[in-house]
Amino acid sequence: MKRLPILLLYISISIFLVMLLIPCVANAAQTTGSATPGAPPTVDSVTVQDVLKAAQQAKANADAANTQANNVVNNANNAVNTVNLLLNFIQAASLFGGVLASVFAILGTRIGARTLSDYREELKKAQAELEAMHKGLNQETEQVREQAARAIRALALMQLGEQQLERHNVKGSLQMYQQAYALDPDNGAINYFLGELYIQDRQIEKGVEHLQKSLKADPDYAPTEAALGFALRLRADSSADSNERDLLYAKAEERLLRALQIDAMALDIHGEPVQAALGALYKRQNRLDQAVRAYQAAYQIAPQKSYPVINLAQLNYRQGRVLEARPYFEKVKNLSTRALEINAQDYWARLDRLTANLALGQIKAAMDDLETALQQITTISPLETILRELTHMRNAPQPLMDADSAIAVLTDVIATRRA
Repeated sequence: MKRLPILLLYISISIFLVMLLIPCVANAAQTTGSATPGAPPTVDSVTVQDVLKAAQQAKANADAANTQANNVVNNANNAVNTVNLLLNFIQAASLFGGVLASVFAILGTRIGARTLSDYREELKKAQAELEAMHKGLNQETEQVREQAARAIRALALMQLGEQQLERHNVKGSLQMYQQAYALDPDNGAINYFLGELYIQDRQIEKGVEHLQKSLKADPDYAPTEAALGFALRLRADSSADSNERDLLYAKAEERLLRALQIDAMALDIHGEPVQAALGALYKRQNRLDQAVRAYQAAYQIAPQKSYPVINLAQLNYRQGRVLEARPYFEKVKNLSTRALEINAQDYWARLDRLTANLALGQIKAAMDDLETALQQITTISPLETILRELTHMRNAPQPLMDADSAIAVLTDVIATRRA
């Protein structure tokens, strides 16, 4: 059907050409009739054969054009079919895509709703956690402030306790450190001082307990080790069992040596070298040569202290070396006098000067010091110590006879205070 208009077009063109050629044929016939028979036609003459050939050529051209048109139409049909197929696919895809989009939209909405719900829950949890953290931080801050305030008050009490200790007021110092401990019980320094003071007050078990706490805070604190060694030595001194006493002395020596291993220059709360405490232990065990070496080391560490010097003087005197002992006693007198000028409450310096005066034959000055010392000393322990030393000198190879009066007074006072 699509080829019919084109065929009609070519037929009309052929008829039009024939109509144009008929007059020419007539003219040609006339010309032929007048011409000589048998003469050949001229070049300009057009025969029926020429017309037929032109018509055939026109038809051939029309067939070729028709064929080309058919090809174009076929290609167009194929293109249209392809486009229709694509359109159908796109339409189906669009429909399917719409369905999928709807499905995804629904799922997305549900998932989104679920995610938002989860986010809300997480946000609530986070807010609760933040509130808890804020509350906890406030509590911790308040605790830190309170601890800082307590530590400051404890430090002030420690300073007051140290002032009492410088005056050799053990009882007053002990009270200050007890109050400081109530405020800051984990403080290693407070426990150390409190342990030392309890031991000096002869409350040895309490003293050891606090020294152990101090040692937990600082396992390598030499003065704490030395104080525990001193406590063991005091236990040994009071033990009636010789085996137990020797064992306690050995443990005390181990503690003191460890303290010196940590710090060879270590001092106790009175500023006395730990070497002096080791010398005292050796002296108790009658290991006099070792005691002398320990006191000499202590004197090198603290030459301003009279304690190592008085012991060197006493040890020489007890071994019969009176001449060697005299220069030490003179030095003790000078050092203790200087210490008493700084602090008249230093009863240990006063007791050292008392001993030196007795050894140097100055009995009146010695008894004056004893009277003053008895007014200052409130505990028995220092009195027992000086009594023991004077008794050793009284029993030396060259007895110190001038010590008799002081020994008698000390014996009476100790007995009275014990009662």
